[in-house]
Amino acid sequence: MNTSYNYYGSQYNNYYASEHRIPSDVKAHACLMILAWGFCNPNAIIISRHFKKGWPGRTINNFAYWFQFHIILQSFTLAFVLLALMIIVVHVMGYSNLSDLPFSAHPACGFAIVVLTFSNPIVAWFLCTTSGRQRAITKYVHQVAGILSQMLAVPTALIGLQMPALGYGICSSKVYSTLFAITVVLNVIVEITLEVIGYKIGKNVKIVRSILSIQADEADKLLARIEEVS
Repeated sequence: MNTSYNYYGSQYNNYYASEHRIPSDVKAHACLMILAWGFCNPNAIIISRHFKKGWPGRTINNFAYWFQFHIILQSFTLAFVLLALMIIVVHVMGYSNLSDLPFSAHPACGFAIVVLTFSNPIVAWFLCTTSGRQRAITKYVHQVAGILSQMLAVPTALIGLQMPALGYGICSSKVYSTLFAITVVLNVIVEITLEVIGYKIGKNVKIVRSILSIQADEADKLLARIEEVS
């Protein structure tokens, strides 16, 4: 009963470890992060990358559908990350003092992700208010920050889920890890599929345009010959 180990900076004895009685706030932190990085953010990225030309002409408050869906999902991401951060900081009562790798990388990477998550909406605001070369640079920064935060969140979440068991049965670390891994794989499959479809559509559009261009040139030549004859 006196032997203890450090988990997220808090002390638990072997009795609680064996009974899997990890506090509910730690589980809440994990669930919120899985929702943020397993569903909301990746789908927001997919919508902004592949659905900008969807629902042409349809808007909500003069904003395109894809933009509205992107904003909604990113807002949920921001809210979930903020809530998860507050929960775990209160639980730890500060910054975690984990010392063993890879677990010690979890809080550091987590705070880096939080910084990216909170800074990206600010960058997005500048994106909406700039034009020309500045807009192109801002757009690039916005995209890089979004993709980088997602890429960093995946291993960070998996590291967190491999810490001492989050619970038992449906709340076990294996179940959490499996669910998150499935969402990551599905998002990758969807992204690759949409990239391939987009490439094929773009290729077909170029072919059609080239055909129409050739036909337009031939029509111009024919009209010129008719004018010469007349």
